[in-house]
Order: sequence, then structure tokens, then C-alpha cells
Amino acid sequence: MTPPGDPSWDEVDRAAAISVAVQAVTLFARPDQPYEQWWSDLAPLMSVQAQMDYQYVDPTNVPVRAVTGEGVLIDDASASVAGVQVPTDVGPYTVLLSRTGEASPWLVERISPPESVG
Repeated sequence: MTPPGDPSWDEVDRAAAISVAVQAVTLFARPDQPYEQWWSDLAPLMSVQAQMDYQYVDPTNVPVRAVTGEGVLIDDASASVAGVQVPTDVGPYTVLLSRTGEASPWLVERISPPESVG
């Protein structure tokens, strides 16, 4: 049995992870947005570490322009970490998410482009 407060997996958790990943890539994929708007929309979905890692990204350098389908959970080995693949106009992006507890939101750790773009 999972101790109270520790994350567990159910369909609601899976759907939430996919939803956050798709939302993050959708917000990331807006190179035409002014930096201030782009960052203020994206940052709340990110962990503290990801905010430090992505705060200097120039959105005009982001190659993706659109999410083109539904996200798919590709890694659910841990109830605290999830990998979601999100289809885009330049290929599938992979989003790594984490959460600290059952009541904690999923937060983006990394948004990785397809190998052909990286």
C-alpha cells in the first residue's frame, strides 16, 4: 500500500501528466510571442530547476510552431516522474515531468526536441 501523500498512478494522474505536457509544448511553440509574454505563460508550468534552465531561451530560436496531435505517456515507471511524447509540426517532442507528492501538480523538467531538430 502507498503511504498517504506519496504519488500513485491512476487514470486521472496519467491524464494530468499528458495535459501539462501538451500545454507546455503548446506554450513553448510560440516563437512569434514577445519574450516577456512567452516566459510568463510557460514558467508557471516548470519546476524551479527548469525555470533556471529555460529562462534565457529566446523564443525566436524555438523551431516548433504547433502541436499536431494528442500527447502519449511513454514513461510511467515512477509515480513521481513521467515522460510524455507530444507530436508537433517538426516531429515528436518529449516532455519530462515530475511531482513531489500526490497532491502536487506535474511540473515540466525538460522539453526535448526530436533528434532530427536537436
